[in-house]
Amino acid sequence: MTLEDMTVRDSLTSLHTTGTQVHYCALCERKLWWHCHQMEQEHASDRVAEGRELQEEAYPDRSDKDILLGGLVRLDGLEESGGKEAEAVITVHETKLSRKATRAQRFQLLYYLYFLKRVGVRNVRGLMEYPRLKRREEIVLTPKDEAELEGLLRRIDEVRDMPSPPEVAEPMGICSKCAYQELCWG
Repeated sequence: MTLEDMTVRDSLTSLHTTGTQVHYCALCERKLWWHCHQMEQEHASDRVAEGRELQEEAYPDRSDKDILLGGLVRLDGLEESGGKEAEAVITVHETKLSRKATRAQRFQLLYYLYFLKRVGVRNVRGLMEYPRLKRREEIVLTPKDEAELEGLLRRIDEVRDMPSPPEVAEPMGICSKCAYQELCWG
């Protein structure tokens, strides 16, 4: 199945999570809760703007960028290589500023691979790209990753349904640069 053949909306009745939500759950459940309850702060975040600029600077000629699938998943880049359908490899690109929050970054990219698998796309791999570090890392969805990701998706649903944000005992190292810092710590 090629990307052109995907009928995304028909295949996603059980998926209702964005890549950002997966990233936030792996990073900080409190941040996830704020985001799920329309307290989005990214529009005012210098760090988010810097990430968008990085993608534009690093890959100005990439025609396969910023692709929205099913209204849930926004891919930084997507390319199809190979010949025949059975040999074709789909590569999902994810661009990041730094290797901080590597676990959250990895789960976000794994979710994109999982999403594509759920809509019937096979032979998919991920490529985590750190242009400023001149580093790339290939990511593949293993059965172990898939089981762990499904647990994370269940946890996202639980956090989304909470009446108030989950407690965090004290600020974490990531809090100082977080767009949600004011909501959490005043």
